[in-house]
This record gives sequence, C-alpha cells and structure tokens, in this order.
Amino acid sequence: ILLTLGSNLYSASDSTLYRCALDDPTDWNPASAGAAFYNMSTQAAGSETLTGLGEYDQSMAVFSRRTIQIWDFSADPTVAIAGNRLRNTGCVSPRTVLPFAGSDVFFLDDSGVRSLRSRDLTDSPSAADVGTPIDDIMSARVQAMTADQLAAAHAIIEPTSGRYWLVLGSDVYLFSYFPGAKISAWSHYTLPGEAVNTIAVDNQVFSRVGNTIYMLGGDTGLTYDSTAAEVELPYLDGRAIATWKSWTAIDIAAEGDWQVFASYDPLAPTVEDEVATLTGTTFMRLDMPMLGESPFVKLRFVSTGSGAARLGNVVAHYERLGAG
Repeated sequence: ILLTLGSNLYSASDSTLYRCALDDPTDWNPASAGAAFYNMSTQAAGSETLTGLGEYDQSMAVFSRRTIQIWDFSADPTVAIAGNRLRNTGCVSPRTVLPFAGSDVFFLDDSGVRSLRSRDLTDSPSAADVGTPIDDIMSARVQAMTADQLAAAHAIIEPTSGRYWLVLGSDVYLFSYFPGAKISAWSHYTLPGEAVNTIAVDNQVFSRVGNTIYMLGGDTGLTYDSTAAEVELPYLDGRAIATWKSWTAIDIAAEGDWQVFASYDPLAPTVEDEVATLTGTTFMRLDMPMLGESPFVKLRFVSTGSGAARLGNVVAHYERLGAG
C-alpha cells in the first residue's frame, strides 16, 4: 500500500503508516529528516489493519475496512493533524483507491463502489454511493472473494475518456460520468481470463492475463471484433409514473445495427418483446413502431455484426390512456 504525497512516499502495514525521508524513498529511518511513522489505530477504532491510501483534496485519506481517516501532513513529521473520520465505510482492496474527476476518491467497499467527496458548503467528507446501480452485484461478488482475490483487485483511470475501471478477476466494471450530457452509468466487460494487472500508458490500456498482454482496441485503439454490446436502461415512466400509457414508437441516434427489446411489466422483467432491428439514426423517419400498454417501459439494446457500435440517444413515444 503506497502513496506519493508531496515530497514523501507513504506506506501502510498493519495499523502503522510510514513515510520516507524527504525526497528519498530509499530511506525509511525515523531518525532521518522528514521520515516518521504513525499508529492509526490510536486515532480511530477499526483502524488496526489499514487497507488503502488516497490523496483527498490537499489531505490524505487513510482507509481501513470500516473506517476512513483524513490527515494533513507537512514537511515537519511532527506536524500531523487528524481531521474528520468516517465510520462504517472503508476499502477492501488497496489497489482500487483512485482519484476521479478532480474532486472524488473512488474505492471498493464491502457494499460496492463508493466515492469520498466533500459535502456541499460544509466541505466535510462523505462517502457517496456512486455504485448504487450495481451494488447488489458488487456486494455479492466481494463477499464471495478470498483475501488473495481482494488483494489482486485493481483499478485505473482510462486515459482518453476518464472512465474509472474496476478489475475483479476477469470482470471489468466501468463508470462513465459526463455531467454535461447527464450520463452516469456502469458498464461490464469480460476479459479472456483473470487479470494480473491493468495499466494505462499514454492513451492506451494494457491488461495482463496469465502470460498474455492484451491491448484495448489494438495499436490504433479503434479495432473492434464481433462481440455484442448490450445496453439496458432502467424503467422509463415519461415523468408521469401513475399514468397508463400506450407506447407507440421508438427512435434512436446510433452507429451500427441494434436489436431493440421492450419489457412492460416490472414484476416480470425478463419477459420482453423484440421491437425491431435499427440501423443508424432513425429520427428523420419517425416511423419505428412499438406496441405495449403499461405505466413503464424498459428498453434493452443488443448490437449485431462487427465494427464500432454506439448508442447516443433514445426517445420512446407514448400516448396517455384514460383520464389518469
């Protein structure tokens, strides 16, 4: 567990946080200028085993499994100020702690992916539930993982789009966050095997599986295969939740070919109709019919063929039924 902050390298072992001498990561002697060690368990219960370190604003977040401590360090090792503490949340995998979007620190908690961020106005830290859409999946996955598997879990920030990648064995969970476009969504990729490590170099991503190193998108980053991409939206209510509707048509802005499926009953989410196979953008035609009556509709899209597939916009048309 390592973190560079200022002119020091910090390392955590059991309950102790160590820091090297100023500008010398080979010297950990407490008698050297700038070197020191701090017992975190004397500051907060539950910090007997440290599980991660992260840069939080101008401070350091020191993680255990059920506690997060915020510390301010200076060049003088005797000046170490303990700040806020967050209880009942923490990190289970040291290599999943990463800064994200300039103001957040993402980490894997027992309940899923969480974000350490400042509360509005008060500037005090809080743990936000950015992973809510996949919490059930992640919580079950974490509980089933061994200590070695949790230690092997790791994360990166994809360099071209800024997405957070969480790698658990052969599974990759991506968080896409583009507030200007009102996008906040999770994606799931499957690797050919369990990844030993994943890194970003310049604008490319490499992942090692066994003795094979894979490069995302090939040399150009634009190489695609015939793997089907699947996009599933939550139930849509047209901003009129308690209203029966006749869902009449669908339009998309897309690249490639997409099969469209619709589900109208939240009590039977796996029962769905195949609406159509659409190619490209349909808004100029406005004639893609859909037939279903329900207060809600859930749409699922599956790409077909090889090459790039992109889904940019979806509009579901409906008419209100009855007086409601």
